[in-house]
Amino acid sequence: MSQLDKILEKAYSLKGSHEFDNYCQRFVRVCYEAAGIYGEAASANEAYNKWAVSNNMDNIPTGAAVYFKGIGPYGHVGICTGNGNIIHAAYGVK
Repeated sequence: MSQLDKILEKAYSLKGSHEFDNYCQRFVRVCYEAAGIYGEAASANEAYNKWAVSNNMDNIPTGAAVYFKGIGPYGHVGICTGNGNIIHAAYGVK
């Protein structure tokens, strides 16, 4: 199973969970760690500042972390699932 498959499998396995309400960065971290990818960030804004590689909204690769700035002091992050969709933790993983 590829790292991408592991990230998405973990993300989808958490769908509906409220364990990560208000902790979107933790949700993304847990999904990436399931694929053996590790990194620490206290918030989505901190993660963006550490790891953002593009701010182009065209052709976002499946499995990429997608950051949203301007959403409260901490920002927001989800994981691209393809076709312009993301899975994220906001009032349940959806």
